[in-house]
Amino acid sequence: MPKESVRERYYAFAVLAACCFILGLVMGMGTNCNGVFMQPVSKELDVGIGDVSGYVTLLGIAYALFSPVVGRLINRVDIRKIMSTGAFVTTLGFMLLSVTKSLWQFYLGGMIVGIGVSMCAFLSTTVIINNWFFKSNGLVTGIMMSASSLVGIIMNPMLNVVISDFGWRSAYRLIGALILLVQPVIWGVISMYPSQKNVLPWGSAPESAPSGKPEGKKEISFGQMLKYKHFLLTIGFVFCSSFTVNHLNHFQSVATSNGFTPAVGAAMISFGMAGEFIGKMSIGYLSDRLGIFKAGCIVAFSALCGVTGLFFISGQPEIFPMLCALSYGPVVAMGSVGYSLIARNMFGKELYPLFYPYMGMTSTLAFSIGFPLIGYIYDGCGSYAPTYFMAYIGIGIAFTLLYAALKAAEKYKSVQK
Repeated sequence: MPKESVRERYYAFAVLAACCFILGLVMGMGTNCNGVFMQPVSKELDVGIGDVSGYVTLLGIAYALFSPVVGRLINRVDIRKIMSTGAFVTTLGFMLLSVTKSLWQFYLGGMIVGIGVSMCAFLSTTVIINNWFFKSNGLVTGIMMSASSLVGIIMNPMLNVVISDFGWRSAYRLIGALILLVQPVIWGVISMYPSQKNVLPWGSAPESAPSGKPEGKKEISFGQMLKYKHFLLTIGFVFCSSFTVNHLNHFQSVATSNGFTPAVGAAMISFGMAGEFIGKMSIGYLSDRLGIFKAGCIVAFSALCGVTGLFFISGQPEIFPMLCALSYGPVVAMGSVGYSLIARNMFGKELYPLFYPYMGMTSTLAFSIGFPLIGYIYDGCGSYAPTYFMAYIGIGIAFTLLYAALKAAEKYKSVQK
C-alpha cells in the first residue's frame, strides 16, 4: 500500500467525528430528550404520564423489530444509503409528532421515529467504528456514544425553554429539522471500510493492510444463535438491566412529585445525562484495561448510590436531586457502550452485526416495558419509591447473569481452539 498522507492517516478520526455528530443529533435529541415532553404532552392530550410513556414503548418495539433487518442489510447495501434513509424517516416521524391531535397519532409518530433511528444510530455507527479502529476500540466507542449524552445535556434545558415559550409542537419540529443536518455528513465523510479510502484501520500494522471489502462474511441463523449458552445468558443480562434502568427520562416527574420545579426536573435529566456521558467514557476506557465486567460493576455501584439518594430528595436543596441523577447516570451507558463492547468481546467483529441487533432488540423491548411501567406505578402509588427497589433487584440479577455469560464465552472459545 502506498505511503499514507497525513489526511489519509488520520481519516479514521474524521469518521469518528462524523459518527459523533450523527449520534448526537439522532440519539441525543431524538431519544434522550423524551423526558421534557412527558408532562406537556400528557396535559394537552388529557392522558396520564403512563399513557404518554407508551410512545417510548412503541418507538422501542419498532426499533427492536427493524434492527435485525438492518444487521442483515449492512453487509449487502451501501451503509450510507441505510443511514441516510434512516435519518429522513426519523425527521418524518418528528414532523408527524408535531401535528398529532390524539394518542394513537402520537404512537404512530413514535413508531416511525423508532424505525428511522434503528437505521442510522448505534448499530450502523458501531459497525463502522469496529472497522476503522483496531487500537483502543473500547475508548473510541465510548467517545462516540458519549456524543448523544453530551447533546442531551445541552438540549434538554434548551428544549424545556422552547416548550415553555413556543409549545411542545414547535420543539418537535425543531428536532426534526436539525436531524436533517446529518445528511451531508453521511454522504461526505462516512465510509464503511478503511480500504475504500485506501488507508489502514487506526492502530493496525502496515502488513495488515486491508485489500478491500471483506468477502465471505459469516452468516448464522437466529436458531443457531440460540445454541450459544453465552448468548442466552447475555440476552438475560440485557433484559434485566434495560428493564430496570429506566428512571432518567422520569426525573422531571420525580422532581415535581417531590416539590421541585419543572426546571429542576429538566436539570436532573441533564445531570443524569452528564453522568451517562461520564459512564460512556469510563466504560470504554476501563474495559480496555480492566475488562467489561469490572467496568460495568463500577458504574452499577454508582447507580445504586444515586437510587438510594432518591429516597431522600424531598425537602433537600435543589442541588441534591441533581447529584443523585449524576450518580445514577453512568449505569445508563451500559445500554449503549456496554452492550456494544460485550457483543464484540463475545462474538467478534465478523459476527457482531448479526448478534448485536438481537441484544439491541432485547434492550429496547425491555426498556419499552420498563419505562412506561415506572409511569404506571407512579400513577397507581403516587410515589416512585417502589421503582427504586426494582432497580436494586434488577441490577443485582443483571450483573450475575453477565458474569455467567462471560465465563460461558471463555469456555466456548477455549473449546473452539
